Amino acid sequence: MISVGTTQLADGQDVVDTLVNAGRFENVTEIRLGYEIEYNEDTSRYVTFSPNWFVREAGRWIPFDQPEDWTERMMYRGLE
Repeated sequence: MISVGTTQLADGQDVVDTLVNAGRFENVTEIRLGYEIEYNEDTSRYVTFSPNWFVREAGRWIPFDQPEDWTERMMYRGLE
């Protein structure tokens, strides 16, 4: 295993507050902590796991803080 830096995640209450302020909370059915998996076959055979909060909206798991250009990736069910 190769460790690349550390990640500071938002507090669970901050996640809820962000969703409420964005008007998304009423559509959320679950919130979990998990990992985004990123494959980069061009540069290596390694996979990057990035921890993040995920919300289930309309049957899809998406990062709570998704950027505008976010595309759906696999979520590994890790920490809960």
